[in-house]
Amino acid sequence: MTSSFKSGFVNIIGNPNVGKSTLLNALLGEPLSIISPKPQTTRHRIHGILTTDTHQIVFSDTPGFIDETSYRLHEKMNRYVHGSFTDADLMLFMTTPNEVYPEEQTLLRKLEKLTVPVFLVLNKVDQHSTDEILQALTAWQDRFSFAEFFPISALKSQNTDRLLEFIIARLPHGPKYYPDDQL
Repeated sequence: MTSSFKSGFVNIIGNPNVGKSTLLNALLGEPLSIISPKPQTTRHRIHGILTTDTHQIVFSDTPGFIDETSYRLHEKMNRYVHGSFTDADLMLFMTTPNEVYPEEQTLLRKLEKLTVPVFLVLNKVDQHSTDEILQALTAWQDRFSFAEFFPISALKSQNTDRLLEFIIARLPHGPKYYPDDQL
């Protein structure tokens, strides 16, 4: 392993049912995380590790964030999301073209305070028109200073390879944290 080896922690956050687990599976090329149309299938952080000769990425799939919790379970799941803000080298904020976020949404306020790069991952673009996608990208660009913007379809692995290239480019140089064969 040379000093050009890159490694880091990449956390995927967003509301329930935006496709965070599907994205994790697409990036890993393995069905590691359970995917379901049922909201809040992911109830704790799921880690997936992608290791090659040049890099190791430790992905974290988080539960969907609930801004106004009504159950203890929601509160616990939100703690996992809040924890992902402390250990990220790169944050992937995932949403869909038709999703609406209030101005004072907790997740967005926390994102504004991060010092690591934040990528907007606009998922499910295969289900929306080009105009809807462009309107959503423009609205987000006007609202938040993302390091990069990626319209993707995690389910169809559309543009996920480009996303992965940009993730690797932004990783810091560092050691392998886990053995090569650990997923």
